[in-house]
Amino acid sequence: MNWFVRISLARKHIKRLSWLMSNPVYLEDLTAEWIVELGAGAAIFDHDGVLGPNKSHGPDEEGRRLLRDAVERLGQGKVFVLSNTKSRKVVRQAHYKDNHPDVAYLAARSKPDPEGLHMASAASCVPVEKVAVVDDGLLTGILMALEAGALPVYALRRSMAEPWEPWIIRMATTAPQKITVRALGLISG
Repeated sequence: MNWFVRISLARKHIKRLSWLMSNPVYLEDLTAEWIVELGAGAAIFDHDGVLGPNKSHGPDEEGRRLLRDAVERLGQGKVFVLSNTKSRKVVRQAHYKDNHPDVAYLAARSKPDPEGLHMASAASCVPVEKVAVVDDGLLTGILMALEAGALPVYALRRSMAEPWEPWIIRMATTAPQKITVRALGLISG
């Protein structure tokens, strides 16, 4: 999905995007119980910057904690990982299959395309409106959730052990999204 389409969709959802950006949920505080209280019957998690550092094969300890909690609370077949990183897809699919067999790593078109969300909905037998999307990308996963009518959870990390190169990559992808949302909010507001 090109940037013109993303900006058009973001303008449509600017009030909600601005509110979510101003009120992030920190992953260290996030629990599956909170996700269920939100109304979710299934959850999709972003990997890079949420469950673990960019370029990592699998989640870090905080990400593993949340995945265990989500599988325990939501049940088997209700927890998914959907990442835009194509270069690590095969390695991550193998890692999640071997280390987190109750978590499905989805291969789909890049967010905000809703293909992965619809795949998770179909696989879990949970309507899209009851699927939580936990992501740090305002114009990727969060926009996908808003446009499809799912439950967006804008999640940030307070701290994460991350080498400088993955940190730079993460900042280079998330900072422009925040700037775009702020600018659209000013124009619309």
